[in-house]
Amino acid sequence: MNQAADILEAARRAARRPAALPQASLPADFAAAYRIQAELARRSGGTGGWKIAALVGEQQAKLGVDRPIAARILRPYVHQSPARLAAARFVQPAYECEFAFRLGRDLPPRAKPYDTAEIEAAIAALHPAIEIAESRVGAGAPALLVLADCFGNGAFIHGPGRSDWRSFDLATHAMTLRIDGSEAARGSGAAVPGGGPVAALLALANHQPAEGEGLKVGQYVTTGSCTGMTPMKAGQVAVADFGSLGNVRVEIGK
Repeated sequence: MNQAADILEAARRAARRPAALPQASLPADFAAAYRIQAELARRSGGTGGWKIAALVGEQQAKLGVDRPIAARILRPYVHQSPARLAAARFVQPAYECEFAFRLGRDLPPRAKPYDTAEIEAAIAALHPAIEIAESRVGAGAPALLVLADCFGNGAFIHGPGRSDWRSFDLATHAMTLRIDGSEAARGSGAAVPGGGPVAALLALANHQPAEGEGLKVGQYVTTGSCTGMTPMKAGQVAVADFGSLGNVRVEIGK
């Protein structure tokens, strides 16, 4: 575990593809991948949030997994809008516009599944967000290695939160991504598979790592791309406009 964490940590810090991991250090199962994630979080200063992937069978089949998967967003990579980030920090980045929730109470791992009412009661606020997705380990890497590397999270930028989140119809709520003032992508909450953003949070709570601290109050949970992936380049200013929910702005320095 420590050898894999060493290699992945060095790759993230240097913004490069990681050196080949010895076969013995590759995660053999979900538990091993999550332990590597936890070690990366420990070294970086903690877990600032979570993302969820493989929500539905089609996505799971594509990845070769049999369940939704959870990935930590390391605390130093959580930013408040407006943010300025250096392009040199990334390898192959892309913007994704997403709905994110900030937790108002802990959701520890447990044997009994959470229900929707419990999940909704745990939400403190809804935030517009941009995830900068990464591909540090490269196309074709084993799914468990991608998972160990925090499932391709490069950074997370959130806008202001709304505690009245229940007043928004997330399934129809639209957003537009503009880069340097020109429209680059658009979407809505209907793009989140498996029932929408709240259902994604429910899936995360019920498929989080069985070992560890669980989902903690104050952490952000980003629920999946509503706009697809838009390649990021140096020198851009990206603004995700979520209408009445607010916007998220990130400037990418050269």
